[in-house]
Amino acid sequence: MRKWAMAVLILALVGATFGVSGSGKDNNTSSKGEGVPTEPTEVFVDTAANIFIFLTLRQPPGPPAPIIYVKSVSVDSSKETVEIKANGDGPEDRNQTWFVYRAPWALFSWDDIDMFGDGDSAIMIDPIEEADSSDLDDYNWTGPNVTTDIFADTNLYDSSRGVNDPDVNYFYTVAAMDTFGNLSEKPSDPIGEYDQVIIGGATNHITLPLRCHELELHGDSAHIIGDLIPACEGLTKFNPSTQTWELICFKLHGSWLYNPSAPTVYVRPADVITLTLSDTLTAGDEYLFTLGYDANDDSGYEPRGFVPVDTCYKFEKKSGDPAGYVFFMVPYQEYNTLVNIYGNYPLRADKLAESVDSKSGIDGEVLYRWNPYPPTITALAVKLFGSWYVTSPPEFVRPGEVLLLLMAGSGGYWPTCP
Repeated sequence: MRKWAMAVLILALVGATFGVSGSGKDNNTSSKGEGVPTEPTEVFVDTAANIFIFLTLRQPPGPPAPIIYVKSVSVDSSKETVEIKANGDGPEDRNQTWFVYRAPWALFSWDDIDMFGDGDSAIMIDPIEEADSSDLDDYNWTGPNVTTDIFADTNLYDSSRGVNDPDVNYFYTVAAMDTFGNLSEKPSDPIGEYDQVIIGGATNHITLPLRCHELELHGDSAHIIGDLIPACEGLTKFNPSTQTWELICFKLHGSWLYNPSAPTVYVRPADVITLTLSDTLTAGDEYLFTLGYDANDDSGYEPRGFVPVDTCYKFEKKSGDPAGYVFFMVPYQEYNTLVNIYGNYPLRADKLAESVDSKSGIDGEVLYRWNPYPPTITALAVKLFGSWYVTSPPEFVRPGEVLLLLMAGSGGYWPTCP
């Protein structure tokens, strides 16, 4: 009886093993997330009872995706050049293929890559290029581990290429395929660049939609952002509980000083901040502020292009006031979630407003977009009799842009906060 009990236990374990194998996106395919079976291995034998149990397992689900950085980006009249740097050695298996994916949204998972179809749609470029041992002239994942990819001009948005274009920002991810045709179980973390226009003589609100290496290196001290922006002389941050902009830091005689009464001296990814610019900038002239690539030499890697995940906003207003404004931006991961729910890209403003308003305690009334020059706000969606409507269809929102919500509730969190 003990032998049979042991056999039943082992069979149960074998069944559990087979039940959890193949953790990829689609268990019916071996290309994403599943490995190939190993040879059967003897795990239990009892010749007297004629019990013979063999076990076969799946190999790891494809090669791991590399950690990657955007090393540099540039553009001319006909093409854009993006250098992607891989951290670590190239594949030992010289037949291993590396796929580079690009899209105008951040790519956190295979679901994000396949957002508009099984890896192929009018918006998704999947893959842009393939890199293997025969492409050493263009891809060099060994040695310096830098691949220079030249993307031809596209027709996604009025022939915009995405580099140095504040209206279109592209994001990149890499996956590897082994000789069995298995892709990485998960693509690499998404990277990209984000361009924002700064206008002389205007009120400039900017966001920090990507992680900034310099900022993190200096403990998220706000003046680091000021150093990255030409002629910046001060930074302020909106305090919704007082409905005022509060000075964080300012430049005096070439040195940065912090406001001793400021509630915070830090700025972090997804924050909305306001710049004070020198009057040496000509009013109306446009300047570009870009986050997302390493402009330094090969002495170090600076992952300024990493896309943060799980951003949380606290929506609150001044106590006792019937309504108040909150500045925010749409986090990339939540944006993908909403696009998948509602099935449209870009995301409609009323759908975003519905999502924010669904959280307890917020009670939104109007969703606005900030326009820097002249400084105005544009209503994108309004709530009437409990339902949200776009003000002048179609109105869309994208991650990174400065948005405002007029809210009447006591306060709440969005999208999901720990």
